[in-house]
Amino acid sequence: NVIPDTLWMFKADVIGRYPLEVGSTQLHLGAKLGVAMNDILYLEGSVDSGSVVYAALTVPALRVGGEFGIESGDFFGEAGASYALAYSSTPYQLQVDTRLGYHIADALYADVALNWYNRSLVLQGKNSGVDLGEVSDQQLSVMVGLGYSF
Repeated sequence: NVIPDTLWMFKADVIGRYPLEVGSTQLHLGAKLGVAMNDILYLEGSVDSGSVVYAALTVPALRVGGEFGIESGDFFGEAGASYALAYSSTPYQLQVDTRLGYHIADALYADVALNWYNRSLVLQGKNSGVDLGEVSDQQLSVMVGLGYSF
């Protein structure tokens, strides 16, 4: 059997930022509130009976978090963390994002970002409500970019 590995992840946040100036350096503190929707793979059936099926559970979530940013000369950076509550009530995902960049020319910049998340969710029987087990995973990604701001 081939395990499907196309899992969807969607997130949208609103971020409120409070700017602070320290000399020629611009700082900001931010608060995030948003929504997310992603899939978690799990097994259905019984290994003993030989009927195991892999399925994807779509999990809607409320996201809350914070961030810190700095801009000094041509350099800029951000670091933030957010926590997701599955079905707006059950904690299940921690995500940490960092980004460093450099303004190459007026509107042209290069950046590198590091993103990590850890998810964990207890699965329960549809009818019984009995805990069947825990599904957990994590991901680390590094992104390098070139951008244009206007």
